[in-house]
Amino acid sequence: MIPHRLVVYGGGVGAWVTAAALANAYSPESAQVILINNGAHTEEPFVADSGLASLRRFHTGLRISERDLMHQVSATFKVGTRFQDWSSIGQNFVHGLNVYGNVLDGVDFHQYAILLQHCGDKTKFDAYSLAAHAANDGRFGFLGKELIEKGFSLDYSLHVELLRYKEYMQAYAKRKMVQVQEGVLDYLSFDDGNRIRSITLLSGEVIEGHFFFDCSGKEAALIGKFENNNFIDWSGKLPVNKQVDVVVKCASRSMLTTGLSACRHGWVKSIPLQNKTLYSLIYNHDLVSDDEAAYAVLEKSGGQPGEIVQSFAVAPGRREHFWQGNCLALGAAAGEFTNIALSYLHHVQSGILQFIDMYSFEGQNQFAATQYNYLISGEYDRILDYHQLHLLLCNSSSSDFWRAIKSIPYGDELKHKLELFKVRGKVAFNEYETWLPGMWISLLLGNNYWPEKSDSLLIGCDLGAVANRLNSMRLAYRDLAARFPDEHEFLNKYAAFNQ
Repeated sequence: MIPHRLVVYGGGVGAWVTAAALANAYSPESAQVILINNGAHTEEPFVADSGLASLRRFHTGLRISERDLMHQVSATFKVGTRFQDWSSIGQNFVHGLNVYGNVLDGVDFHQYAILLQHCGDKTKFDAYSLAAHAANDGRFGFLGKELIEKGFSLDYSLHVELLRYKEYMQAYAKRKMVQVQEGVLDYLSFDDGNRIRSITLLSGEVIEGHFFFDCSGKEAALIGKFENNNFIDWSGKLPVNKQVDVVVKCASRSMLTTGLSACRHGWVKSIPLQNKTLYSLIYNHDLVSDDEAAYAVLEKSGGQPGEIVQSFAVAPGRREHFWQGNCLALGAAAGEFTNIALSYLHHVQSGILQFIDMYSFEGQNQFAATQYNYLISGEYDRILDYHQLHLLLCNSSSSDFWRAIKSIPYGDELKHKLELFKVRGKVAFNEYETWLPGMWISLLLGNNYWPEKSDSLLIGCDLGAVANRLNSMRLAYRDLAARFPDEHEFLNKYAAFNQ
């Protein structure tokens, strides 16, 4: 049997992640994975990535040792995102990846927090998060079976340096027998059915395939050649167009959280690695000069000596179709968000895993393509809502940028989510959401978006007993976090392991 030829075009981290996932999913006898490495021609926008919880599941699926990976790619543990001066000046809220509190008597925990807040309780919502206590204390550890059985949880992800992560995935893909061809696209050949037949490189070499993956970054070198596949512009919904990155070559005091803070010109996101920290400012260069933006991000880095590593255009939006004919766009070729909430690695990994779940070597993939495009389109719309929610919750109005943010149009689905939560304290949840309801709820409450009332199931409950139970829960999280090892000591021992 002639192996199915799967051709990946691109030289960035998205291409190598895609090739690694394909090589892991299919045996060499059934599929031949070919990566055309176009090197520096791939435009991928990030120096480091702040992973979602799904990142660890992806590694598990590829049977990658987390300890070895962390040692190789300068990774750090991530338990959440720290919001500073976001919904109010002086705010310091950790939006953890784990759940907050525990269900009590069949009622969602946050409803009790809402009830007490209406009674004058001023306890921060992240006081009921083990992740927040761990991050604030600078401590981290893994939970044993006994603690998990008692209802404790501490989910985590990783901060990774993308150049080293790409090199790790490159080595993994080659071990999995991925064939690598160096070269840059000259032109595509299509058959009568508007399917790609082959890629011709500038060298004159022709690469044929059954299916092609566009991982060329914003260039969209393959998917952009198809007719009737427009780029849907989101600049009116996410009015930003520039990013500047600064790397400070020293470790952060605490590395357990991604940082997110507002400044006059936009927002700054910080990603801590083992020996450096990346600070990125997203802004609109029509409202502020590039020099002012560079100064602002240097100021947010704490006045430490930093190196401006890159400045590039940002164009929020997505392709009308992600899977067209025998071509799939992944990563920046499929669409671009801002860095406010989404992990770039999740963007790529989620897309390729859903493709693998749907694709058939036997043909008859038109229905799979339709379903894939339907699901990913819906997922992108909800990701846009989540990004806009972050901006909506920011209380800054100190500049033209933030005044422009306040005037952006919000979609009907986001409006419905906010109205339902305001009235009932409940989140409307759709299939294939990237973030579970608990993440929406904690983002809202942690940024002081409190519902008008708590669940009617709590009418007549003993307020004193509720307050005592929640206080005991808060103290249990505090005491457990205090027993964890120092985060730096734990990381040094864990990531020093080398197989």
